[in-house]
Amino acid sequence: MTEIDQITLQTYLHQLDQLGQEVRRIEGDVAAQAERIPYQAPVKVLMAFRGIGLVTALTLVFELGDLRRFAHPRQLMAYLGLVPSEHSSGNHTQRGGLTKTGNVHVRNAVISAAWKYANLPRRSRVLRRRQEAVSAEVISVAWKAQRRLYKRFHKLSQTKARCVANAAVARELVGFLWEALRLENPLITTRLRV
Repeated sequence: MTEIDQITLQTYLHQLDQLGQEVRRIEGDVAAQAERIPYQAPVKVLMAFRGIGLVTALTLVFELGDLRRFAHPRQLMAYLGLVPSEHSSGNHTQRGGLTKTGNVHVRNAVISAAWKYANLPRRSRVLRRRQEAVSAEVISVAWKAQRRLYKRFHKLSQTKARCVANAAVARELVGFLWEALRLENPLITTRLRV
Protein backbone atom coordinates (compact mmCIF):
# COMPACT_ATOMS: atom_id res chain seq x y z
CA MET A 1 0.00 0.00 0.00
CA THR A 2 1.42 3.35 -1.00
CA GLU A 3 1.69 6.33 1.31
CA ILE A 4 -1.21 8.12 -0.42
CA ASP A 5 -3.37 5.01 -0.06
CA GLN A 6 -2.55 4.88 3.66
CA ILE A 7 -3.48 8.56 4.10
CA THR A 8 -6.74 8.05 2.20
CA LEU A 9 -7.60 5.00 4.30
CA GLN A 10 -6.89 6.85 7.57
CA THR A 11 -9.04 9.79 6.41
CA TYR A 12 -11.94 7.50 5.59
CA LEU A 13 -11.60 5.63 8.90
CA HIS A 14 -11.59 8.94 10.79
CA GLN A 15 -14.72 10.11 8.94
CA LEU A 16 -16.40 6.77 9.63
CA ASP A 17 -15.60 7.08 13.34
CA GLN A 18 -17.03 10.63 13.43
CA LEU A 19 -20.21 9.52 11.67
CA GLY A 20 -20.58 6.62 14.11
CA GLN A 21 -20.33 9.05 17.04
CA GLU A 22 -22.96 11.29 15.43
CA VAL A 23 -25.31 8.33 14.93
CA ARG A 24 -24.90 7.33 18.60
CA ARG A 25 -25.65 10.92 19.68
CA ILE A 26 -28.79 11.05 17.54
CA GLU A 27 -29.92 7.64 18.81
CA GLY A 28 -29.55 8.98 22.37
CA ASP A 29 -31.71 12.00 21.46
CA VAL A 30 -34.33 9.71 19.90
CA ALA A 31 -34.37 7.48 22.99
CA ALA A 32 -34.85 10.55 25.19
CA GLN A 33 -37.87 11.62 23.10
CA ALA A 34 -39.38 8.16 23.48
CA GLU A 35 -39.35 8.56 27.26
CA ARG A 36 -41.43 11.74 27.20
CA ILE A 37 -44.93 11.33 28.62
CA PRO A 38 -47.14 11.71 25.53
CA TYR A 39 -45.02 9.24 23.55
CA GLN A 40 -43.92 6.75 26.17
CA ALA A 41 -46.98 4.45 26.28
CA PRO A 42 -47.67 4.19 22.53
CA VAL A 43 -43.98 3.66 21.75
CA LYS A 44 -43.81 0.76 24.22
CA VAL A 45 -46.96 -0.77 22.72
CA LEU A 46 -45.59 -0.54 19.18
CA MET A 47 -42.22 -1.94 20.20
CA ALA A 48 -43.99 -5.04 21.51
CA PHE A 49 -44.41 -6.07 17.87
CA ARG A 50 -41.80 -7.90 15.86
CA GLY A 51 -40.01 -5.66 13.37
CA ILE A 52 -40.79 -2.41 15.18
CA GLY A 53 -37.85 -0.89 16.99
CA LEU A 54 -37.46 2.49 18.63
CA VAL A 55 -37.05 4.58 15.48
CA THR A 56 -39.96 2.91 13.69
CA ALA A 57 -42.21 3.25 16.75
CA LEU A 58 -41.39 6.94 17.12
CA THR A 59 -41.95 7.49 13.41
CA LEU A 60 -45.41 5.97 13.71
CA VAL A 61 -46.28 7.95 16.85
CA PHE A 62 -44.97 11.28 15.55
CA GLU A 63 -46.46 10.96 12.09
CA LEU A 64 -49.86 9.49 13.00
CA GLY A 65 -50.59 11.46 16.15
CA ASP A 66 -53.88 10.66 17.86
CA LEU A 67 -55.31 7.40 16.51
CA ARG A 68 -58.76 8.23 17.88
CA ARG A 69 -59.46 9.95 14.58
CA PHE A 70 -59.51 6.51 12.93
CA ALA A 71 -62.71 4.78 14.03
CA HIS A 72 -61.73 1.56 12.27
CA PRO A 73 -58.37 0.08 11.18
CA ARG A 74 -59.49 0.18 7.53
CA GLN A 75 -59.52 3.98 7.76
CA LEU A 76 -55.91 3.93 8.96
CA MET A 77 -54.94 1.49 6.20
CA ALA A 78 -56.51 3.80 3.62
CA TYR A 79 -54.82 6.84 5.17
CA LEU A 80 -51.46 5.13 4.73
CA GLY A 81 -52.19 4.15 1.12
CA LEU A 82 -52.01 0.43 1.86
CA VAL A 83 -55.33 -0.42 0.20
CA PRO A 84 -55.64 -1.54 -3.42
CA SER A 85 -56.89 0.96 -5.96
CA GLU A 86 -60.17 0.17 -7.67
CA HIS A 87 -61.67 1.11 -11.02
CA SER A 88 -65.41 0.45 -11.14
CA SER A 89 -67.90 0.91 -13.90
CA GLY A 90 -71.32 -0.70 -13.72
CA ASN A 91 -70.89 -4.40 -12.99
CA HIS A 92 -67.17 -4.31 -13.79
CA THR A 93 -64.67 -3.91 -10.93
CA GLN A 94 -60.93 -3.98 -11.45
CA ARG A 95 -58.46 -3.83 -8.57
CA GLY A 96 -55.02 -2.36 -9.04
CA GLY A 97 -51.91 -1.69 -7.01
CA LEU A 98 -51.71 0.19 -3.75
CA THR A 99 -53.14 3.70 -3.78
CA LYS A 100 -49.97 5.04 -2.10
CA THR A 101 -51.86 8.06 -0.85
CA GLY A 102 -51.35 9.51 2.60
CA ASN A 103 -48.25 9.43 4.73
CA VAL A 104 -45.31 7.96 2.84
CA HIS A 105 -43.00 7.86 5.90
CA VAL A 106 -45.34 5.68 7.93
CA ARG A 107 -46.20 3.51 4.93
CA ASN A 108 -42.50 2.84 4.28
CA ALA A 109 -41.85 2.14 7.98
CA VAL A 110 -44.72 -0.36 8.17
CA ILE A 111 -43.72 -2.06 4.91
CA SER A 112 -40.15 -2.40 6.22
CA ALA A 113 -41.40 -3.84 9.52
CA ALA A 114 -43.66 -6.30 7.69
CA TRP A 115 -40.67 -8.12 6.17
CA LYS A 116 -39.93 -9.61 9.61
CA TYR A 117 -43.15 -11.61 9.38
CA ALA A 118 -41.73 -13.74 6.57
CA ASN A 119 -39.73 -15.53 9.29
CA LEU A 120 -41.07 -18.19 11.64
CA PRO A 121 -43.02 -16.76 14.59
CA ARG A 122 -40.87 -16.49 17.69
CA ARG A 123 -40.22 -14.24 20.65
CA SER A 124 -36.55 -13.36 20.77
CA ARG A 125 -34.87 -12.30 24.00
CA VAL A 126 -34.91 -8.66 22.85
CA LEU A 127 -38.62 -8.83 21.98
CA ARG A 128 -39.49 -10.46 25.31
CA ARG A 129 -37.62 -7.68 27.12
CA ARG A 130 -39.54 -5.02 25.17
CA GLN A 131 -42.84 -6.77 25.91
CA GLU A 132 -42.27 -6.58 29.67
CA ALA A 133 -43.46 -2.96 29.55
CA VAL A 134 -46.93 -3.71 28.13
CA SER A 135 -50.08 -5.53 29.17
CA ALA A 136 -50.81 -9.20 28.53
CA GLU A 137 -53.53 -8.18 26.04
CA VAL A 138 -51.01 -6.30 23.90
CA ILE A 139 -48.61 -9.26 24.01
CA SER A 140 -51.49 -11.50 22.93
CA VAL A 141 -52.28 -9.23 19.96
CA ALA A 142 -48.57 -9.12 19.00
CA TRP A 143 -48.30 -12.92 19.12
CA LYS A 144 -51.52 -13.34 17.16
CA ALA A 145 -50.08 -10.95 14.57
CA GLN A 146 -46.89 -12.99 14.26
CA ARG A 147 -48.74 -16.24 13.69
CA ARG A 148 -51.31 -14.86 11.27
CA LEU A 149 -48.96 -12.67 9.24
CA TYR A 150 -46.40 -15.45 8.84
CA LYS A 151 -49.09 -17.74 7.40
CA ARG A 152 -50.50 -14.94 5.26
CA PHE A 153 -47.10 -14.02 3.82
CA HIS A 154 -46.27 -17.58 2.83
CA LYS A 155 -49.71 -18.30 1.42
CA LEU A 156 -49.64 -15.15 -0.73
CA SER A 157 -46.02 -15.58 -1.80
CA GLN A 158 -46.92 -18.91 -3.44
CA THR A 159 -49.00 -17.10 -6.07
CA LYS A 160 -47.76 -13.49 -5.97
CA ALA A 161 -44.45 -11.67 -5.88
CA ARG A 162 -42.87 -11.43 -2.43
CA CYS A 163 -43.14 -7.63 -2.43
CA VAL A 164 -46.88 -7.86 -3.14
CA ALA A 165 -47.30 -10.39 -0.33
CA ASN A 166 -45.33 -8.11 1.98
CA ALA A 167 -47.59 -5.14 1.16
CA ALA A 168 -50.63 -7.23 2.09
CA VAL A 169 -48.94 -8.26 5.33
CA ALA A 170 -48.12 -4.60 6.05
CA ARG A 171 -51.78 -3.70 5.58
CA GLU A 172 -52.84 -6.36 8.09
CA LEU A 173 -50.04 -5.36 10.46
CA VAL A 174 -51.55 -1.86 10.60
CA GLY A 175 -54.80 -3.42 11.82
CA PHE A 176 -52.98 -5.26 14.60
CA LEU A 177 -51.10 -2.10 15.60
CA TRP A 178 -54.37 -0.14 15.69
CA GLU A 179 -55.93 -2.80 17.91
CA ALA A 180 -52.98 -2.91 20.32
CA LEU A 181 -52.91 0.87 20.65
CA ARG A 182 -56.68 0.89 21.19
CA LEU A 183 -56.30 -1.67 23.99
CA GLU A 184 -53.62 0.33 25.74
CA ASN A 185 -55.34 3.71 25.42
CA PRO A 186 -58.66 3.95 27.31
CA LEU A 187 -59.60 7.08 25.34
CA ILE A 188 -59.95 5.01 22.18
CA THR A 189 -63.30 3.35 22.82
CA THR A 190 -64.37 2.29 19.35
CA ARG A 191 -64.72 -1.47 19.11
CA LEU A 192 -63.26 -3.41 16.22
CA ARG A 193 -66.02 -4.38 13.79
CA VAL A 194 -65.21 -6.72 10.96
